Amino acid sequence: MAPLSDDVNIESIQSQVAERLGTQLNEKIVDTRASRLRERLKHAKNMLLILDDLWDELDLGKVGIPSIDYENNIKKNEENEARELFKRIAYLSFNSSGPDLISIATEIVRKSGGLPIAIVTIAKALRNKDVNKWKDALACLKNPYEEA
Repeated sequence: MAPLSDDVNIESIQSQVAERLGTQLNEKIVDTRASRLRERLKHAKNMLLILDDLWDELDLGKVGIPSIDYENNIKKNEENEARELFKRIAYLSFNSSGPDLISIATEIVRKSGGLPIAIVTIAKALRNKDVNKWKDALACLKNPYEEA
């Protein structure tokens, strides 16, 4: 853990992180130090880096902390899990069902916001129903304030 102060001093943060990694940064140019630190962090296995006591926004790239698109990775995993839940509850096979039904199901999952309670409720309601009922359900999700 690297406790930080109210002042965001990139060089100081780099030095503290490097020290915790057992690395020395002798370079004077912040970008060069960031590049070296980034390479060191990329090769670390199972690393948890906590920057404590931050009061201002910090550009991790300037420090040399490689960015990982966690938000998109998490979102993608959640979408897959939500689709699998819907598929299981609705008895839907994404492999053998028609493309129209699959695209409707995917859109229903998306419109439900990935909320398990909504997915389960809708999937149960659509189980063994024809494609027109699925289209109606999707239309209701797209325009919840219109009468069906």
